[in-house]
Amino acid sequence: MRKLLVNKFLNDLPASTRPWDPENEDDLARLPLFPYVNLFTNLTYNLGSGQLHAGQLELTRHWRNGLALDVAYTLAHSSSNAPDSGNSSLGVVMYDSFDIEKDRGPDPNVVKHRIVANGTWEIPVGHGRAHGANMPGWANALFGGWTVSTIFQARSGPNLTPWFSGYYTTSPWNTAHALDALGNCFADCWRPDQIGDPAPGGSRDRFFNLAAYALPGPGQYGSAKKGSLLGPGTWVVNFAFYKDVVARKDFHLQLSALLDNAFNHPQFFTAYGDDFSNLSDFLNDGVADNGTTGVLGGGSIANVEGFATGRVFRLGIRATF
Repeated sequence: MRKLLVNKFLNDLPASTRPWDPENEDDLARLPLFPYVNLFTNLTYNLGSGQLHAGQLELTRHWRNGLALDVAYTLAHSSSNAPDSGNSSLGVVMYDSFDIEKDRGPDPNVVKHRIVANGTWEIPVGHGRAHGANMPGWANALFGGWTVSTIFQARSGPNLTPWFSGYYTTSPWNTAHALDALGNCFADCWRPDQIGDPAPGGSRDRFFNLAAYALPGPGQYGSAKKGSLLGPGTWVVNFAFYKDVVARKDFHLQLSALLDNAFNHPQFFTAYGDDFSNLSDFLNDGVADNGTTGVLGGGSIANVEGFATGRVFRLGIRATF
C-alpha cells in the first residue's frame, strides 16, 4: 500500500521539556505559523504506506449422501502508519506530526486468526431415509425427516491502542496540540507509556493489566505502540433444524427451529478509540475501572458481522408452492 492518507498538524510544536502555555503570547509566538492561527490547522498528505500479508485454507465437502461441509481459515497481518479511519477524504490524524513512523503498527480491524465453518446434514432417520423407514407415523412426525444446519465463526481480537484524555489547557508534554490516539478520539487524547505486559488479565472482569501503563514523563511522547493491546476475540455458533410437515406434489409446508448464538456466548466488539482501551480514570486518578468487558459494565456488546449478542430461539413455518 502506497500513498495512504495521513493528516498532519502544521501549527504544532514537538514535545519537549520547555513549558508551553496557549494563554501566553510569548509561547504562541513560538508556533511555526502565525501565532493566532488555530492550533488544529492541518493538511492531508499522501505519505502513508503499509503491507498486508494473508493466507487462506479452505476445505469443502460438496453435497453427497445428505452431508455438505465447508471450513475456511484465514491468517492475516496488516501493518501501516495510516490505519483506516473510515474517512476516505481526511485520513488519520497523526500521533506525532514530526514523525509519522510512530503510527507504524498493526491495523486495528485486521484480526490475525479467523475461521468460518458451515454444514448441513440430513439426519438419516425417518420415512424415506436410511434408518426408521418403518417407524409409526407419530414417531416420524416427531423424530423423522429432520435436517440440521450450522454456522460457526471464531476470530481473534482487534489490535487496540491504549489512550487517556485530560490536560485540556496545558500539558507536561508541552506540545501545541494534544497527542492523538488514532483518529477517533480527536482532541486532548494521549498515549501512555507501556511499562509492562498488558496481556495477563487476571479475573474475568479485567481483560488486561492496567498496571502495564503509566503517564509519560515530561517532554516525552507515550511509548505505547499503535495496535499493541489485543482486544477480546469471540466465537459464535448458530443452528437451524427444519423438516417438511406436509409434502403434496408442488406444495411443501416446512417447520423450522432456529438457534442464534446457541451457546449464549457474549459477543464483544471493541474498536480503537472506544472506552475499552480508555485509561483516563486509572492514570489520572488511580481508579481501576477501565478495560472491562461489556457484559460486566463498560465497553460494547455487539458483533461486527451482526450475530446475536445473546441466545435467540425462533420457530417458523414456511410454505412453498
